[in-house]
Amino acid sequence: MKKNFAKVLSVILAFAIATSLCAFSLPVVSAADSLPDFVDNSESPYFPAIENQGSLGACVYWAETYYQFTYTMNKAMGVATTRLNPFSPSFTLSKVSQKK
Repeated sequence: MKKNFAKVLSVILAFAIATSLCAFSLPVVSAADSLPDFVDNSESPYFPAIENQGSLGACVYWAETYYQFTYTMNKAMGVATTRLNPFSPSFTLSKVSQKK
């Protein structure tokens, strides 16, 4: 029962996150807009702290979930990233591992 509850909860959470993104609109950038030559995302309040993946051995999940998803979600919600609210790469890794 606990296992099924966890699966249902993860699906509900994923759905809630995906649908909440629909409420946010991204700015339209035209070719006439100038882009900076250099961007340092580590200066953004939404970007998580630079960390070491250690023995996890999952650089793709670390990049996709910890960095990109944390940045995207926290920026969309207007919440600064702290040590308490980044998304864990272990979550993505566990979902992929379950399908094998």
